[in-house]
Amino acid sequence: MKGNTFQELREREQYLRREIIVDATEMLFSHKAFHQINMKDIADEANVSVASIYRYFESQDDLLLAVLLKH
Repeated sequence: MKGNTFQELREREQYLRREIIVDATEMLFSHKAFHQINMKDIADEANVSVASIYRYFESQDDLLLAVLLKH
């Protein structure tokens, strides 16, 4: 039986969490200016902790870059 290894599943989960954060950030940026949004706002929108965001992005600037690179 061929299936995903645990490593592949872990990597997929990390990718999906990162995408959830990017999508939430994009949605917030579509309604508010960059300087009006903080990491707590993004965490609330993505339904994750602020610490989780920092696992994937060093700063809010990095998040903005990820949103811009998505398009």
